[in-house]
Parts: sequence; structure tokens; C-alpha cells
Amino acid sequence: MTLATPDGLASPALEGVWFPDGFHGAMAELLCAIEEHSARNNLRSLALCFAALQSAEQHEPVIPGTVHKLVI
Repeated sequence: MTLATPDGLASPALEGVWFPDGFHGAMAELLCAIEEHSARNNLRSLALCFAALQSAEQHEPVIPGTVHKLVI
């Protein structure tokens, strides 16, 4: 890896490897996020997004939860 700045280039000496060293932190954050947020809330968010997309396409209100498939 090389870092380019206005002061020049720098190539730090990195230790370890992406898997498992770097991957561990990313996976731990993902698992914490899954634990803290319920799947039901995520589905509600998707229902709202799907309704908003269909509403924009049809130029009329769409009730969240009524859209089960998007045709794009």
C-alpha cells in the first residue's frame, strides 16, 4: 500500500493478512449490528423503500407492505 499526500509518498510496513486479521473487525461489527437491530425493523424499512419506489413510478400513493416485487 502506498499513501500519496502533498508531502510525498509513504509505504507503511503492514503486519498480518486480511483474513483473518483484518476481516475479524469487520465481521465483528456486522454481527453486533445484526444483534442490535431486528430483522423485522429491516423488513419494515425495505417495505417503505419499495412503496416509495413504486409510488414514484406510478405517481400515486402506495401503502408500505403492499409491494412484494419491483419491476425495474
